[in-house]
Amino acid sequence: MIGEANLALKLPPNVEEAKYGRIKVGEQSWEFALSEPTDEAAQLFVDSNGDDDLSNDPPSDWTKSGSSGSSTYQGSAMVHLGNGKWGSLRFYRFDSNDPKRAAMANTLMYYVDFGSEISFELDEKKFSTLISGQYRDGQSLPVNRDANKQISRHYEIVKIGDPFNFTGNTYVFHFGNGRLTLNPSNEAVEQ
Repeated sequence: MIGEANLALKLPPNVEEAKYGRIKVGEQSWEFALSEPTDEAAQLFVDSNGDDDLSNDPPSDWTKSGSSGSSTYQGSAMVHLGNGKWGSLRFYRFDSNDPKRAAMANTLMYYVDFGSEISFELDEKKFSTLISGQYRDGQSLPVNRDANKQISRHYEIVKIGDPFNFTGNTYVFHFGNGRLTLNPSNEAVEQ
């Protein structure tokens, strides 16, 4: 986080002592402001709809737990994903006054609470997986290939861009131009 806002960003009234930043997930991003006044409760504002206006978005949750100097903050905000779809971002932050966490004083951590279900067929056998957030090269895909509802990290993980073999033939997922594709691989690997 930095101490200056994007010049185009419209702030809610009476926002004081704020730090600013951008949350980036895949090709999308959302601006945010974290107001931490000394004498009032902290507030998190997220530009959920991407219009550079923090005063017209759904309110974010932001709560404090723990004692002063070693407290933790956490919360969530809804964000527009495009095509009429919304997702949730989850946030947490350590107390900026905690000397043990001095290196994290200007850090807001986040993770996504949305994803996609992908179904595909390999040699007439059906599979499916869930992807958290947006696709990217190197991302791991858990595929329950033996239908036991448990994922083995050595036997059932596929990485986007790496060849894999579940059925005797080698395939590879690729991500590019906003699309995830599955193709036969030129590189053979053992099943």
